[in-house]
Amino acid sequence: MAGRFFAVGLFFVVAALWAQTDAGALTLTREECVERALRTDIALQRKAVDKETARVSAANLWSEFFPAVSVGASLAYEDAVPKSRKTFPDDATYGVPLDVTLTLSSVLPVPLNMRIAKLAYETRLLDWQTEQRAVRVRVSQGFFKLLVEEESVALLEETLAIAERQLAKDETQFRSGLANELSVLRSRLSVENARYAVDKARRDRRQNIGTFLSAAGFTDEEMSGKEIRLTGTVEIEPLTLDADRLIEEFLPKRPDMVSAVAEIERLELTASRTFLSQRGPEVSLSGTYRGNLAGGTLGTENQPFAGNLSARLSVSVPLDSWIPGTKGAQAVSSAQAEVEKARLNLQSVRQSAANSIRSIVENMQSTLSSIEIARLRAEIAERTYRMSEAAFERGAMEMLDYENARASWAQSRQDLLKERLAYKNLTLDLERELNADSLQ
Repeated sequence: MAGRFFAVGLFFVVAALWAQTDAGALTLTREECVERALRTDIALQRKAVDKETARVSAANLWSEFFPAVSVGASLAYEDAVPKSRKTFPDDATYGVPLDVTLTLSSVLPVPLNMRIAKLAYETRLLDWQTEQRAVRVRVSQGFFKLLVEEESVALLEETLAIAERQLAKDETQFRSGLANELSVLRSRLSVENARYAVDKARRDRRQNIGTFLSAAGFTDEEMSGKEIRLTGTVEIEPLTLDADRLIEEFLPKRPDMVSAVAEIERLELTASRTFLSQRGPEVSLSGTYRGNLAGGTLGTENQPFAGNLSARLSVSVPLDSWIPGTKGAQAVSSAQAEVEKARLNLQSVRQSAANSIRSIVENMQSTLSSIEIARLRAEIAERTYRMSEAAFERGAMEMLDYENARASWAQSRQDLLKERLAYKNLTLDLERELNADSLQ
C-alpha cells in the first residue's frame, strides 16, 4: 500500500514539474505562425482596407442613378417705405417660401461607372489575395530556415561532443604516457573551436527566432522569458516539372495577369466615358417646386398655402472637343493612349512571369543535382572520417589529418542542409509564381 501511495505521489510531482516546464515554453507550428501573420501584417491590413472600400462602392451601385435633390427655406419680411403714420405696420407682409429642386443629369455614363466600380473592387481583391500569398510564403520560408538552423545547431553540438570525447581520450593517453602534450593541446583547441561554433549558432538562432516572431506578429510579452519551440520538418520531394506546361496552365490565372486584363477593360470603359463626357450630348432634366409654408399681411388673416411647379429639359452638344488640339480632344486621345499602354503592359507582365517560372524550374532542377552531390559528399566524408578515426586510434594517422577529416564531415552535412533549404524555398517561390497552393 505504501508503495502505491509513493508511486501516485511521484506521478503528481513529475506531472507538476512537466506542467511548469511547459508553462515556460511557446510551441509553434508553421501554420500557427502564418495565421498570426495574416492577422497582424500591416501591408495586408492596408490591402484589406482598400478592398473593403472598393467593395462598399461596388455594393452601392444604385447611387449612380440617385438624382440630385435640394431643399431650401427662407423667411421674408416686407414693409412699405416711407412708413404710414400708423404706429403698427399693418400693411407689412411676411412669408416663408420653400423651394424643392430635383435634377437628373444624363444617364449615359452610368453603366460604365458601374462596371468600373466592379472592376476596381476585383482589382483590390486580387491585390489583397496576392499579399496574402506573399505573407504565407515569406513566413513559411522563415520558419523552414529556423528549422534548418536548429538541425545545424544539433550537428554542431554533435561535433562538439565528438571533440570532447577525443579530448578525454587524449588526456587519458597523455596521463598514461601514450600521447604527447601537443596532441592534448590540439584536441583542446578543437573543443574550443567547436564550442565557439555552437555558442555562436545558438545566439544567432535565438536572435533570428526573435526577429521572425516579431515580424509574424507575436508580441514581446508572449515571447519574454519563454523557450521557443518550432515543430515541423523540412521535407522535400523531388518534382519533375515542365516549365512550358506550367506556364500554359497557371499563367492566365495569376493575379497580376488577371489584374492586367481587368485594367485594360477598365481603361477601355474610362475611354468610353471620356468620349461621352467630352463629345456626347448632355441631357439634363430639372424640376422645381416653389411654395409658401406661411404668409400674409400683419394685422390680417394668414394667406392660404400656395405654390407652383416648374420643369426644364435641356440638351447640349459640345463642339470644342471635336477640334484637334483642344482640351477635350486631348482628353479623348489621352484616354485611348492609356488603353494601348495597358495592352503593352499585359505583354510585359506575361513575358516577365514566364521568364520567372522558367528560371525557378531550372534552378530547382539544378538544386536537385546539387542535393545529390551534397548527399554523396556527406556519405564519403562520413566514411572518410570513420576510417580516419580508426587509423588515428591505431596511430597510423596524424592528428591534423584526423581533424581535417572530421571538419570535412561536419561541413558536408551543413552543405546538405543548405541545399535542402534552397530547394524548399524554390518550391515555395514557384507556388507563389503559379498562384498554386501545392505542387504535389
